[in-house]
Amino acid sequence: MEVTKELTIPLAAPAKLAWRFVQDMHTLIPCMAGAAISETIEDSTFKATLKVKIGPVTANFKGDIAIEERDADNYTMTISGKGGDVKGTSKASMKLNVAVVSTGAATSEITGKSVVTVTGKMASFGSRMMDDISDRLLKQFADNVTKLIESEAAGIEYQQPAKEMNALALVFDIIRGWFKGLFGAGKAAKS
Repeated sequence: MEVTKELTIPLAAPAKLAWRFVQDMHTLIPCMAGAAISETIEDSTFKATLKVKIGPVTANFKGDIAIEERDADNYTMTISGKGGDVKGTSKASMKLNVAVVSTGAATSEITGKSVVTVTGKMASFGSRMMDDISDRLLKQFADNVTKLIESEAAGIEYQQPAKEMNALALVFDIIRGWFKGLFGAGKAAKS
């Protein structure tokens, strides 16, 4: 199964500052709850982990992340990743194109386009569920990146996000939102 996502993060921070943070995998990766760099192989190659709690079960993923291309003059880069869960039931690969664009003297935005391919047990959730979960994870990631960079721009200490992602809570949130939309839409139609 393949999931393609695009993301734009507007920032109240200059592009130069945003670019510095986007390149720092040790700072950027933990913005995704449950993710961490476990080892630096070179300046642009890393070992990473992702811990996901699904109800009483915790899945641990391990993989490699590499910065394939980096253009410091234009603030663009391409990142790739691949890995799987330690039990061997799911695998994933990712290609991410990132750009930082200045939108003013003290404002910028980060844009990204990712293509993620998932196989195995994780793919059995289906594309609709994976799409919803991906949207919510990206929103959480964007919120954490925004807080991180804007805190630095304002000279405020940033608090790291939760160390573990609870996928069951995400699934319940998706179901709750679906029912709310279903019944909320019915109420609006009757008005």
